[in-house]
Amino acid sequence: MISPGTLLRNLASVSLLCTVSISLTGCGGVQILKPLTPPVAAGPQGTFVYVGEQAMDPLSIIPTTNSDALASYQVMADGSLKKIGAFDRSAFPAAIFESVAAGTWVFACDERPACQEFRVDNTGNLVRGADISSVHHVGAIDPTATWLIASTNQGEQAFRIQADGTLLPGPRTPVALPQPPATPDVMGFFIKTFDPTGHYVFARNLLDETQPPAVFALDASNGTFVQAALLPAEIFAIGSHFMGFTPDGRHALAVQETLQGTGDVYVFDWDPGTASLAVHNHGVLTVAGIPGFFPSFMATADDLIFIEGGPGEVNVVFRFDAATATLLDTGQRFPQDMVSGAPIRADSKTHTVIGTTTGGNLIGVWKYDPVTGATSRAPGSPFASGETPEIMGLFAR
Repeated sequence: MISPGTLLRNLASVSLLCTVSISLTGCGGVQILKPLTPPVAAGPQGTFVYVGEQAMDPLSIIPTTNSDALASYQVMADGSLKKIGAFDRSAFPAAIFESVAAGTWVFACDERPACQEFRVDNTGNLVRGADISSVHHVGAIDPTATWLIASTNQGEQAFRIQADGTLLPGPRTPVALPQPPATPDVMGFFIKTFDPTGHYVFARNLLDETQPPAVFALDASNGTFVQAALLPAEIFAIGSHFMGFTPDGRHALAVQETLQGTGDVYVFDWDPGTASLAVHNHGVLTVAGIPGFFPSFMATADDLIFIEGGPGEVNVVFRFDAATATLLDTGQRFPQDMVSGAPIRADSKTHTVIGTTTGGNLIGVWKYDPVTGATSRAPGSPFASGETPEIMGLFAR
């Protein structure tokens, strides 16, 4: 039987994929809702990345004496990392397997389960706050950093995040409370992502497979979610992953692995005025000059899409052309430097791409040119880290 921790980790760690040149036309006359405004974040200006490590992870293949369980870094102008603080294993004796971050908050849980709240201070370092182990899992945090969606031994609900970081219980999620009334080991209301406006989430009920995935509207004033529309079945197909939105916020991308092992890329039209997500088209990925290339994760910044290849492959750079609504291969490639197998992030402030390596103890940073997409390793990259690192949050202000 798969453990709840493994189930949630598998759901969160599936492949991401992109395409060479798929038309994204259509979706005319869209009513764009005004994005929710995140609170003004206190603290320093700059880009900060927070990396959590997994203790005694069986996937680790590189021995290390680095005892960091959670580390704070500032991304410098040249792309190098400046370590500004860390917590050792006394904070997280077990592996960190889930986290959410927004505003000045990071909430993380390990596999005991035990959950902890952290706040970003005025140096960019994480400061340990309240022990929130009454929460068994953290599922999502809204873009305004007002509501944390989490589960306790009484079920799951939205919690209002107070100024001091304490959690005030709010309304329950749309998932019905099962019998007996306790769900401490799984998040039934599984939120894939918030849309670019912050008004909607794409979610499904993991406890009832008969319920289709849907779009839910969030009322940020009281933390309630109300189903607004159904999602196409493809968005939660077996072996598929929803990748997020194009920079214009009008289109979404997802991929489904075919029985032949290729990537079937879906392009969706997103209308936030009607909460409608519809399949526009789909097709199998081909990348010129790289036979059999199968990407794993991606990140977007400055209309560029950075796509991580499989282990031992190169990473590639695409561009979103807003005028023609297509994704185009820039022809730019950059080496993995032994960093692969985990989600990557991109930052338009420092023009950097940051990733970590599964089974290793490395953090990779690459600098990119926002005009050409040319990408190369930053000074000192890859950087040594604790065991099996993964990015928990990246804040740029």
